[in-house]
Amino acid sequence: MKVYIVLFRQSGDDYQALAFSNSEKANGFAREYLESFVSNPQDFDTLDDLEFYCADNDIAYIDIVSNNI
Repeated sequence: MKVYIVLFRQSGDDYQALAFSNSEKANGFAREYLESFVSNPQDFDTLDDLEFYCADNDIAYIDIVSNNI
């Protein structure tokens, strides 16, 4: 079984983690989390674009990893 772990944090905070059973749910959570920090989330076409913007501006960070268990 493959598990997707989303590590997420705001600037200055410690990482938190959530586990998901598929990549779509993990990516969906990550996108919603990062969108909560920007005023115009529709300006970002991809999760990568949003992730880069948030990290580059030291707003929030995510990392998605997967493992077989």
